[in-house]
Amino acid sequence: MHFFHLCIMMLCTACVMSKRFNLQVEDFKLNRHKVMQRSEASEPMNRTLLLFKNDVVRLQFCLQRNSFVRVEDLRYSNDGPSDEVSFILDGQYIGKHTTVVDTNFGRGWNSFHSTGAIGEGRLLPPGRHEINLTVTDSDIWGVEVDLVNIDVSDELLDYSHFLCVLYCFDDIKYEDILFPVKDSVPSARFVQNSSSTTCTEEDNVKIDIYHDTATDFMITANLPHYKSFSNQKAPNFAGCNLATPYWIFENVSVSPIRPEIQTSKALMTFSGSGYRVQIVINFSLDMLTPTRGVDDRIIGSVLRIRMPQTKDNIVSVNVLYNVRYKETNDGWNDLGQKDFTSEVSERTWNIPDKTWAYSGPNMIRLVVIPNKQDVVIESIRLDRRPTKDKQIPIYDDDSIIIEGLDLDFWYLAPQTMIINRMDNNRVFQDIDVLIIYSKIPWSEGYSQVFVIYQDGTTKLQPVTPHGLDWVPFGSSVIIGQTTISNGRPHASISRIDLDPQRQYIKLIFSDSSSCILRLETYYTQTKLLIKECIFKKDRHIHPLLTFISMWEADGNADVDHITVNGDRSRHIVSGWEQLYGTTAVFFRKCISKHNTLSPDIKIHILGKNETVL
Repeated sequence: MHFFHLCIMMLCTACVMSKRFNLQVEDFKLNRHKVMQRSEASEPMNRTLLLFKNDVVRLQFCLQRNSFVRVEDLRYSNDGPSDEVSFILDGQYIGKHTTVVDTNFGRGWNSFHSTGAIGEGRLLPPGRHEINLTVTDSDIWGVEVDLVNIDVSDELLDYSHFLCVLYCFDDIKYEDILFPVKDSVPSARFVQNSSSTTCTEEDNVKIDIYHDTATDFMITANLPHYKSFSNQKAPNFAGCNLATPYWIFENVSVSPIRPEIQTSKALMTFSGSGYRVQIVINFSLDMLTPTRGVDDRIIGSVLRIRMPQTKDNIVSVNVLYNVRYKETNDGWNDLGQKDFTSEVSERTWNIPDKTWAYSGPNMIRLVVIPNKQDVVIESIRLDRRPTKDKQIPIYDDDSIIIEGLDLDFWYLAPQTMIINRMDNNRVFQDIDVLIIYSKIPWSEGYSQVFVIYQDGTTKLQPVTPHGLDWVPFGSSVIIGQTTISNGRPHASISRIDLDPQRQYIKLIFSDSSSCILRLETYYTQTKLLIKECIFKKDRHIHPLLTFISMWEADGNADVDHITVNGDRSRHIVSGWEQLYGTTAVFFRKCISKHNTLSPDIKIHILGKNETVL
């Protein structure tokens, strides 16, 4: 029976995409071992480890889940009679190799050989593992080993985890879920709609949550279950394509007959006459990465031209642009002519929001009037325009502060929210974001615990822990039935009725749907009760809630696992398409270098009249 199960596991594992990892043997040397420099050894260091009879090197690696592991190759060199190298994996012998005879008066040390696969693969559990590489027989000159190649049946495993630099905890299971599973409450359907990303400031995790009848929900945010005293929170734009600038050209001599200039981001062409030179710049923005919920491609831009100061005549430049947003083509829009003089060497032109197409050609045309002189443009560049948001105080007492934000740019504009204070009938217009701060018991400050955007995106977190200044949010949940605009799911809110003292919030959506919210904040967690929801759209087509987060790699993510109804956890972006249950927990097993202390999120489908606060 055990043999049968082992065979089945091996067959199943063989169907999984695997990854290969190289362990540089010299990285595991002891003080007595000698490192040799060899030009043909593996890059980047081109080094080997010289070993003699009875020398042992302990190669350690880590796994994040049950994986089939096999030693695929040992790369080595030898100059002399054959040697014998054996391999022991986690205390069990897996195989040996006899090296080739290579007597070439010392030149054999720089001629490398491969052993091929060593023994059979093994199914190993998560955690730390060790391969003992032992020289069981050798001549007096020894053998040099370069690297060991290991095949692992885990396509999500990265080098930082494999080399045990990443710390993950398989005992974080969330099986003690917050609410008991009730048979009387039908299961929700959790649907995988995530994508990949190289940018940690782009939300690529998207889980749609459907339910046929539910009207009440509970969302809970608590600090991550892993133990870390790090609070890394600064944005990391490595791997992101940013609009800084969209493109730039420098030291451009202006002539109607000069050849075109091609860069990786734009193409500049020339035409016209010596009296009137036309420059057309074609560019595409399809490679830009939306970051932190902002898509730079639909924000207005600033064209900036700088020239050396002229000594004699004025140089005039007229700028036109072509509106391509949403595949429109409104012809050329004239931004006007500006002059460059001995006193003015830099000019800017402002281009409005929602001008450029996401992909395909965008165009700017310059008409340069040289006035009988050679003209060189020192630099010409296109940048995203600066933005400045407006804070609007709404409520303030000893325990909470409530404020609104009127964002300089909002992707759903002109849509916006009205905030109606029910306690005094004050109305606040043009609100894009509502923020609630809670008093921090151990300081004089306040901590953001609740944020909701006009598109339904909601963020929660507990009060900032003692000794920290603030903690980032991380994951979010869209409340309401979503539609897609500009590639983003949203549930547009038209009005919020607010009673601050009762912590009562009522959302009225643009489609006349509605939900009532109650917020409770504690030292360790924040709870948001969503109740009495009335949804207007088809529940089978439009999800009621949508979980949004980021996963670039384990250890560089705001979430890496999900468990439903306390069942075994699954990786957040792979290995499943749909899950069913009434309670889902979105959490991390691996300590993340991105938003380290951002909260885990629990979503619970409540039964009718179920009391939770």
